[in-house]
Amino acid sequence: MPAPHTSTQDERSEAARKLIIDAAIKLLAEEGYQRTTFTRIQDCAGVSRGLITYHFGSKAKLIEAVIASTRDTFSAEALEPLKEAATGLDAILGMITSYFDRLTVNPKPAAVMLVLAVSADADAAEVKAAVSQRYAEMRQELYDWIERGRADGSVASSIEPVSYAALLEGVIRGVALQYLVDPGTFDIRGARDAAVRMVTAALAGSG
Repeated sequence: MPAPHTSTQDERSEAARKLIIDAAIKLLAEEGYQRTTFTRIQDCAGVSRGLITYHFGSKAKLIEAVIASTRDTFSAEALEPLKEAATGLDAILGMITSYFDRLTVNPKPAAVMLVLAVSADADAAEVKAAVSQRYAEMRQELYDWIERGRADGSVASSIEPVSYAALLEGVIRGVALQYLVDPGTFDIRGARDAAVRMVTAALAGSG
């Protein structure tokens, strides 16, 4: 009979980091930036305050790790499958559909980004820089797909990638904001379908 697996120090350390990050995500989404303190995270995660400090050092560094975690999860679950999309336009529409569908399953990551975008301390330069970087990454993803679509003919050649990438990000985050504010009555699936039709009409063509 095989010997039972014994967790290594690295495994235990990674498990503790995940507990802390998951607790921070939950608190940021549900209680906001100011109330997401090490004390609240300690209570939520069931770990010592010293362990939080050991792994992250400061709240800003923990928030950076939260943003990285939400980005990595989104990339693995939503963006990786889009590498198989037939065209650039298909990838854009797939991203929009996936983003809105994921909101109904787990709205916390989107809520966290909204909270951090509007509520972080003015002097938390690291947090603001991390949020700005994540927004820039989404625009870059959209930019790359527009360029791909222009090359494969699924996006009109007259479409200007920088401006349209910014516009598409605004549509995605704006719809997400409305859903997060009023998930009980906001028709996210209707908005998703309308966004797909609107983006298709705006981008598609051979111009």
